[in-house]
Formats: sequence, C-alpha cells, structure tokens
Amino acid sequence: MSTEPALEIAAVRVSGSSGCADFTGTVEVEAGGRIRSFDFSWDCAWRAREERWTDCFGFPDQIRAASEFEWRCFRVWSERGAESREGEMERVGMGA
Repeated sequence: MSTEPALEIAAVRVSGSSGCADFTGTVEVEAGGRIRSFDFSWDCAWRAREERWTDCFGFPDQIRAASEFEWRCFRVWSERGAESREGEMERVGMGA
C-alpha cells in the first residue's frame, strides 16, 4: 500500500472477481486494531488505453501495460471509510 507505507498490517482479506484484463473487488486490512476497507479495480486494458498502447491486432496492449506498470494498473483504489470494529477479523476468519 504505497500511499501508507508506515501502516503496520496484521491481516488482509481480498475478495473479488477477475475478467480477461481486470480484477475488481474489496480489500479489508487489519492494522492497529482497526479494519479498513478499500474498493479496487486493477485493469491492464484501461492502463493500455490510457497510454494509447495497442497490440498488433489494434487492441489495448494489456501485456505491455501489466509488465511495465505492474501495481500501477489500478483504475480504482478508494477507501470505504475506516471504522474501529474490534473482533471483526475473527468473524470473517482472519483472526489469530
């Protein structure tokens, strides 16, 4: 989580679904006794369109975008709101 490098993460839960060029869902992060939720969409076709990269068939060059941009292919990364929910990680199977 490049925007918060000092965040001491205890547990992470990722739920999402993948398509041909994307992986979209939610990340729940336990840090400092709080659970923070983030919506995300990693989309290499979007990044390729943004860069105006096309493959030999004229489609967005997803392979190049994924290779060169890696984690920077996130089209969406937004926090839902931080709430202190003691014990929530145990209820979702992420506790110690």
